[in-house]
Amino acid sequence: MSYEYTGPGIDQEYTPPKSKSTRNCCLFAAGGCGCLTVIIAIVIGVMFFFGYRTMSGLIGTTVNAVDITNALERYCEEHGSYPPAYTVDENGQPLHSWRVLILPHLSASQNPLDKELRETQDLKALYEDIRLDEPWDSEYNRQFASRMPKCYLNATLKEEGKTNFKMIIGTKCISDGTGSRTAEEVRANRPIVVIEANPSVEWMKPEDLQYTDLEANGYVEPGDLKPGVTCPHSMMTIPFGLAIMPGSQPMSYFNAEKFEKGGGRQQFQANANSLTLIQIRKFVLFEEEIGKAVPPDDDSMDENNPVD
Repeated sequence: MSYEYTGPGIDQEYTPPKSKSTRNCCLFAAGGCGCLTVIIAIVIGVMFFFGYRTMSGLIGTTVNAVDITNALERYCEEHGSYPPAYTVDENGQPLHSWRVLILPHLSASQNPLDKELRETQDLKALYEDIRLDEPWDSEYNRQFASRMPKCYLNATLKEEGKTNFKMIIGTKCISDGTGSRTAEEVRANRPIVVIEANPSVEWMKPEDLQYTDLEANGYVEPGDLKPGVTCPHSMMTIPFGLAIMPGSQPMSYFNAEKFEKGGGRQQFQANANSLTLIQIRKFVLFEEEIGKAVPPDDDSMDENNPVD
């Protein structure tokens, strides 16, 4: 005789306990995910910091260029011509830069990303305080060297008291130094008036970029002491600068050599109306030299009333 025994308990599946190695793997995975999250956060933070700083510099300098553009136009409306690169004394020695001459026409620069650049300045009062009959670096005028208008500051480079906004000077440019073009000439030709160039200079100093240096040196690196056009900004690793032309918003230009190596021509041209170095050289020139004598019209001579 046989008996079948049935226990009183409930049938359960046996689950073996987790080994230490399994628990360690879980802890390692969790720790790895945490570290990866921290690393990603740090990378994003660094990218945001440098991106913010770059955009702040770009936006700030662009706003400054617009302010200078408007001041040049207002100066032109009042005087009938654009300002000369500098004024001179009775002996022909340079006194003051065009940056001083347009002070009454400047407004306070407004950069939404930089509180420092939102500070307002009484630039008309500054202009009236400067002694225009004395050199820019006279004992009296030196006190104003530290009071550079915010709009002359390159918000990317931030060199206190210095600027790299310069006129391009030459006999066929907007100014040959002491001479300048009329409003009609400039608006018909629409040349480049001011451009970002090296080396940076004290804002009151009558020093700009000679066209001969532009021809000889072309683009130069930011901070280089050699005179030439510079590209202090960057967009998607593409270096570029800003140029001021009459009656328009500031134009961008780019370092063609670095640009070609980066292979970003289509992308950049899709996002900006840009100038090449060849175009810069072309767009600063007029057909006639400043002050060139215009020969009389032979047909206008009255044969019946010859000049004695």
